[in-house]
Amino acid sequence: MSSPSTTPSHRRLNAADYRTLVLSALGGALEFYDFIIFVFFVTVLGHLLFPPGIPDWLVQLQAFGIFAAGYLARPLGGIVLAHFGDTLGRK
Repeated sequence: MSSPSTTPSHRRLNAADYRTLVLSALGGALEFYDFIIFVFFVTVLGHLLFPPGIPDWLVQLQAFGIFAAGYLARPLGGIVLAHFGDTLGRK
């Protein structure tokens, strides 16, 4: 008794697949770049935004908290703006 072959069929990537892959990687790299820039400048931004009497660890914690709040608010803004884009957008 033989079982049917269950090997998946493979196809080669075409130009559109490569374009999608490159653009996806570029988008991910740009988003990661945003994180890296903030991490490098968190000390400078913390000293500019907060009073000088606060310990450095608390300045960094507050600066990362501000970044986290903005990062978590991003999807909510997308939902709200998507609603207005759908209702008031191009007709």
